[in-house]
Amino acid sequence: MGRMIKIIVIALVAAGSFTGYAVIFGMTMGLKPAQMVSTMIPPKAPQKTDAENKEAGQDSIIVAGNDSTSKSDSLTAIVTVPEPHEDTIQAQIAQLNQEKAELSKLKSEITELLKVKSMADSARIANLAKMYDGVEVTQLAAMIANMDDTLVLTILPRLKTQKAGKVLEAMPADRAARISSKLIGIN
Repeated sequence: MGRMIKIIVIALVAAGSFTGYAVIFGMTMGLKPAQMVSTMIPPKAPQKTDAENKEAGQDSIIVAGNDSTSKSDSLTAIVTVPEPHEDTIQAQIAQLNQEKAELSKLKSEITELLKVKSMADSARIANLAKMYDGVEVTQLAAMIANMDDTLVLTILPRLKTQKAGKVLEAMPADRAARISSKLIGIN
């Protein structure tokens, strides 16, 4: 009987060591403790009674005085993984706060770059409008007829008022009406 206890103790120590190594390996691979346990525990085999085990020449392992517990149930009881420690959680919170600060900084940089781009675009459009102020109305109307509405809507308000009116007058009536509606914010 003493030899049987030694074998059981060795088996339990081996299972515990294996579990420890498996947990450490799993954590380095990014697995959560619950995922590791579910992959390590074999599916539950049909339970045999003590009498069936003795007929087959096997000894039952009794855990906490419960005679109906099978060997796989006792291993399940042994293979429990502790919840993450408070320091691990605090380290993760600190890392998330650092990432949040970095994202906020990137957002500020992007917002600033968009402002710079918008100002550069506005300056280019203003220069283009100045150039168009020197072009004859009929030629300018022909040029604008080939532009998409978005571009026309950005250039036309920057032209001198009289010139913009003459360009709209020289355009086809339906397009001039659509551009006018969009200029005042309808549609």
